[in-house]
Amino acid sequence: MRQLRYNGEELRRIRNSEGIELTAIAEITRISKRYLEYIEGDNYSYLPAIPYLKGYLGQYAICLKLDPDEVCICYLGYFMEWLNHRPSEKSSLEQREDVAMAR
Repeated sequence: MRQLRYNGEELRRIRNSEGIELTAIAEITRISKRYLEYIEGDNYSYLPAIPYLKGYLGQYAICLKLDPDEVCICYLGYFMEWLNHRPSEKSSLEQREDVAMAR
């Protein structure tokens, strides 16, 4: 099995080693700095829906001169692992889905 490499901490380390400020990434990608902080902090419960997250990760990877597909696969692997083992508290995504289904 392929080892998952790119978690938030690793992405932050790579960004810092390149001397790139998070604000610069936010300006280039037009991704909210807050979401970039959530990605780097592995704050999965605050991340957007997976389709948006994939786009954010891909753009972020390109800024760091990394393979966007590999970054997405690795990061989403960590995200899915968290999703499957998180506390019983519902994520904001599930709460939104519950509201949508109730309509």
